[in-house]
Amino acid sequence: MKGLFFDLDGTLVDSLPLLKAIYEEFLCSFGKEGSDEEFQKINGPPLRQGIEILKEIHGIKEPLSELSENYLTRVREKYVGAKPHQGAFEILEWAVKNGWVCSIVTSSSELLAREWLSRNKMQNLISYIAGHESVKMGKPHPEPYLFALKLSQCDVNESVAVEDSASGVTSALQAGLKTITYAPQLPEGPKRISNLLSLKRHLTHA
Repeated sequence: MKGLFFDLDGTLVDSLPLLKAIYEEFLCSFGKEGSDEEFQKINGPPLRQGIEILKEIHGIKEPLSELSENYLTRVREKYVGAKPHQGAFEILEWAVKNGWVCSIVTSSSELLAREWLSRNKMQNLISYIAGHESVKMGKPHPEPYLFALKLSQCDVNESVAVEDSASGVTSALQAGLKTITYAPQLPEGPKRISNLLSLKRHLTHA
């Protein structure tokens, strides 16, 4: 079977501005200030790993478990307002009709992903979700994509990953997947798209 594996945040979901605001509010609650560079560092790895990074960099003394729950609560409260990227529903619908098994590979929680898909009426277009609960090593380690391939039973040689972060691209490539980078701020390239609907061209020849 041919599989189409999507990252969630920043790829299917236009959530990066929202997540950046959560990151800034979280640090502000401890009297700390972040940066764009630091936010990019925690964008991609699992939440707990990102919180570990922030705890160490900023010398936050609270236990990691409390910090993780604090951060996750903020995400749950605000994620309800996250909208799909333009073309997300259309490309999923097209892919399913053309025989692709669509899955999500995310550093976020599987529950959060399911809730978002249901809220945006995409739950029937996604067959599998591989979230941080199911793996020991997060992106950029290949385990998330290796797990998703095993879960979906898709052929790695006939499958494609779509990612928006450097850690996600590394994870997918190391798992042996053809990988397309979704970068709305950059022009189109051989392995880069600026619009999700541009995937049709790549998948037709995949």
